[in-house]
Amino acid sequence: MSTTNGKNGTPSAKGRNGNGTFVKGHNGGPGNPQIKALSAFRMAWSKASKAKHVTEAYEWLYKAWSGEDFPPAVRMKAFELFMDRTVGKVKETVEIEGGIDADEVRAGVLAFLHRENRN
Repeated sequence: MSTTNGKNGTPSAKGRNGNGTFVKGHNGGPGNPQIKALSAFRMAWSKASKAKHVTEAYEWLYKAWSGEDFPPAVRMKAFELFMDRTVGKVKETVEIEGGIDADEVRAGVLAFLHRENRN
């Protein structure tokens, strides 16, 4: 690896070019310095939580978005969280013009889930 000053796209001692980006062939940065602490937290969390806790959380989210006990904004957020955790996060977004009827969307999703559970 060259020890030039990084000007004009030539690599510096740390493998970056004049723009501060890594040059081709360099493996990248030092990684995540917090990864050990994050891993320890996740391990402790997984040991402390039980399957029944996860089930209860899903049931609460389902009740929050499928019932009338919460305001529409809370119901939509509960729906978003429920879907993110069960189906997965959306990879791309779509811009929709006009309004969306949350009750209509909820009814459609419930009908779909009901159909799928029968199969």
